[in-house]
Amino acid sequence: MSGAVTKRGPRHGLCHGLSALTLAGLVALVACPAAFAATSAEAADVDGLIIDRIDWGPAPAFRPLAADGAELTLEEAVRIALQGSPTLFAAAANTAQQRALEQVADGQFDNFLVLRTSADYRQRVLRDRRLALARQRRSNFEVPAQTFDDVANSFEQSLEGNFGRRIFADCPEGSVLTITDPDGNIIERIQCPTAEQLRRAAELTRLYEVLAPFLPPEFEELLTEQIQIQRTSVENVIRALRLAIPPLRRAFLDLGPLPEEEESFRLDLQAAFARQFRTGIALSPAVSFSSFEENFVGKEFDERFGGLGVPNLYTAEFLLAASIPLGKGRGAKLVGAGLESAGLLVDSAEAAERHAAAQTVLAVVEAYWNAAAAAERVELLNLSVENQVRLFEITEGLIEGDEVPAAEISRVEARLAQLRTSVVDAEQALRRARIDLARVLGLELDRYEQAPMPSEPLPRAAQALPDGERDTGMSDLLGRRWDLESARLQRESAEVLREAARLNLKRRFDLSIVGSYSAVFEGRSFGEGLEETFLGDYAGPSLQLQIDIDFPVRNRVARGQLAQATALESSARINEREVERSVRSDAARQLSVLEQTIATARLREQTREGYEAILASDEERFRLGDGTVIDGITSESRLTSARLDELSARLDQALALARWRFATGRLLAATSAESYAFARPRIFRKKLRHFEIVTR
Repeated sequence: MSGAVTKRGPRHGLCHGLSALTLAGLVALVACPAAFAATSAEAADVDGLIIDRIDWGPAPAFRPLAADGAELTLEEAVRIALQGSPTLFAAAANTAQQRALEQVADGQFDNFLVLRTSADYRQRVLRDRRLALARQRRSNFEVPAQTFDDVANSFEQSLEGNFGRRIFADCPEGSVLTITDPDGNIIERIQCPTAEQLRRAAELTRLYEVLAPFLPPEFEELLTEQIQIQRTSVENVIRALRLAIPPLRRAFLDLGPLPEEEESFRLDLQAAFARQFRTGIALSPAVSFSSFEENFVGKEFDERFGGLGVPNLYTAEFLLAASIPLGKGRGAKLVGAGLESAGLLVDSAEAAERHAAAQTVLAVVEAYWNAAAAAERVELLNLSVENQVRLFEITEGLIEGDEVPAAEISRVEARLAQLRTSVVDAEQALRRARIDLARVLGLELDRYEQAPMPSEPLPRAAQALPDGERDTGMSDLLGRRWDLESARLQRESAEVLREAARLNLKRRFDLSIVGSYSAVFEGRSFGEGLEETFLGDYAGPSLQLQIDIDFPVRNRVARGQLAQATALESSARINEREVERSVRSDAARQLSVLEQTIATARLREQTREGYEAILASDEERFRLGDGTVIDGITSESRLTSARLDELSARLDQALALARWRFATGRLLAATSAESYAFARPRIFRKKLRHFEIVTR
């Protein structure tokens, strides 16, 4: 009978967690040459025992099964043990733990979508440059208003009673006063006189006063007309100045008090996708958006109301970053070492779980045959009691016929009492054997009656070791033992870690490349900035190269890790060799024991057959009055001993056969070679094993 088990990827398991086990491991034990057949053509129904699992969930909780005192076949006993053995539950939990560690190691190659949002609001004391700017803005409105007022007053004073002199503005020497309307249109420009101009004007006035009596009347009229035109112009300037002063003062008031602090707010949004490849290369495409605004504390944005007036800055960027390891073996072995090592440890744990299943099957077989032998011992002793009862009846008849003395009956009674005591002892041994069987099966019982009872008899003795059994068992011995497979995988896992630790001794030499396109927009609206940056024009590509090189001076961390990994590998290699040595020696020893038990069982069977013939002859002679009671008791006692010796030899042979099959890895045997590609992710790795179920 054959079943299939998937080692990686979709998993099969007994009891929701015993991956790697098909139907009851099944058992090859017998007492005749046919028992050594490698396979059975008859298939068994395993519905309910195989559970498909592809998740990496925790191992199932252990709950002992309740015993009900039913009779069990060997196959049923193995099924129950595989469903309820605490050893297998513990092995399954260890496998689940290793799977979880593998998942943790595989997590470094997961895809990551990273969303980052940051907001930064700050207040600072106003810097000198910004403070000077704010003061300049205030002086732009405060100083002109006062100057305009002073100039207008000076013009008005000059106009009063002054009809013969040129009028000049009383304003800063050499400056130009520009008068504008509220919309900023220039109304008038006033050129403030310089000192030289004022001196010349005074000289001309004195000259005019000296020459006035000698000038013709036409010249006086012309001069008066020119002065009147100037006065009219000055009056217009005075009105313009008076009109310009209130807006300047309102603008100055709108600026408010001089600011003392400034504030800034920065908002950054980024979406990045990160992926670490098993080649060691890491890629990270990203898109980012940021906005930055600053202003004076307590001021509106508009500079007319005392704000800074600097437009907000919006930036969008699309970039692709790549990190390429050039040192340490280009990173592939170093980056993937943890995952590869964890995967090998998962395989090792599964192999150990299968070996635990084989050990459980062996323990069940031993306990089952011990219980079956104990039951048969009770039957043999009861049969001996029946023989003694029959001899007792024959003796009574002969005594009644005065053929034997009446004293002979006491011998038979003594032998009968002795056998009945042996029956009681055998029944007690059967109780212990049944309870031990319940313990091995993982059953929970409250009283003896709940202990299971074997329904199959102990196999008959084989006459000889079949041809080819030795070669079949010893060929590819090491390839069939799950404990050796587990040790080998542990050694390979340690080798992976050691190689990674060796590569880690080298210096780090990484190349980082960042390429990007970016867009910038200045404005006041966040929505407008978001739209214009992402839908506007982009500049690029921009390229950034960076090389990181480490030069560890003593490199003690890496050296310590290498020493640790080397010690771990050495320990795993020693353990593998020790397991291999034990497997070889145990197989040779079990083969020798099996051959010896076969020969012993054959001799015990011949002895039992001879004593059966002797007892039959003695009973017939005693019935005819030719024999004695002592002859009958002696023959029956020897036959009982021979039967018990044969039973013990058959038990030894059945146990030796089971141990031989276990030692050669055929009690729970894989019949096809493993074949799977080392591909990632590991959930798609598959290892198929076909398990043969060997029955009698």
